[in-house]
Amino acid sequence: MIKEGVNDTEKTQSSADKYFGFIAQEVEIIFPELVSTDEKGDKYISYMEFIPLLVEAIKEQQEEIVSLQAQLNILNQTPVLKSTSINNTTEVDHLGIKSELFQNKPNPFTEETIIEYYLKDNVISATMYIYDMNGKQLRSYELHLKSRGSVTISGGELDAGMYIYSLIADGKIIGLKQMVLTE
Repeated sequence: MIKEGVNDTEKTQSSADKYFGFIAQEVEIIFPELVSTDEKGDKYISYMEFIPLLVEAIKEQQEEIVSLQAQLNILNQTPVLKSTSINNTTEVDHLGIKSELFQNKPNPFTEETIIEYYLKDNVISATMYIYDMNGKQLRSYELHLKSRGSVTISGGELDAGMYIYSLIADGKIIGLKQMVLTE
């Protein structure tokens, strides 16, 4: 937030000048160790100690942006996905029965992981795809088992890293999830 005010290094300047910074009371709620109070009760933020926290937050945000861009690349590069709408949770029919993609277990994994899914009985065709974080399709598995099924991924099939997997049934995205393979 931006607020007019004075900090300890700027006390000597004219009171007509405007200064910008964070509101100490709001920062104190989240990072009380960064806020000090003088004998008059005025609060001051230690901006030098605040900088590394802001830099780390920017790094985390950038990682999330990269992940979302990779997911978007996958959606844009996959022919089946280009013409469909995204339903990242489940597809429900009029009886309340739904097709669903579940999170792989274990995640992260080293040796192998199992990706479970559920397909409605009326599904005609279904495929599970695995993509790298750049959106490149690495594997595809045609699913012939209706109702509950699973695909086992061996750690030796892929390099260590983060992957995205999706379930497409009858041209519709049932789910899109991430998994991590460690060394």
